[in-house]
Amino acid sequence: MDISLAVIGLSICMQLVAACLAIPLISRYKKYLVGSLLLVMIFMQAFRRIISFYRAISGGQIKTDIYAEIAALIVSTILVFGVIFALKLIKELIEAQDNIKILKGFLPTCASCKKIRDDNGSWVQMEEYITLHSEAVFSHGVCEECAKKLYPSYFDPEK
Repeated sequence: MDISLAVIGLSICMQLVAACLAIPLISRYKKYLVGSLLLVMIFMQAFRRIISFYRAISGGQIKTDIYAEIAALIVSTILVFGVIFALKLIKELIEAQDNIKILKGFLPTCASCKKIRDDNGSWVQMEEYITLHSEAVFSHGVCEECAKKLYPSYFDPEK
């Protein structure tokens, strides 16, 4: 078996794998134009490799260039890994987006006690409201400025 046939065959297989992996980019992520162009490019390259394969086995006047076919195999392999990386990256971004909760809009807040008025008109502690409307969890402490006001004897032993 001629080495060029093996290289061309591998290149065709890699491009078909890339095409199969790229299909979810169109259906799942609604990037029809980009995904369609990617598929067209992949299939055009696969078609070119099929022509090279035919030329290599037909024994005709046109011979294949082994170096060009090796380069095509390398490009096909990079394409497969690129599509795999893109799918992984898109999946991670979608998962990250699903995990983000953002409070948006106006929060009617009491100027004195800092309670927040909810959709029912009830006044709720800020911590409770934010915990209910996000994934934030509160841990309380006392800042240095407030500690000096609340516990002056701790900071100034003369008082």
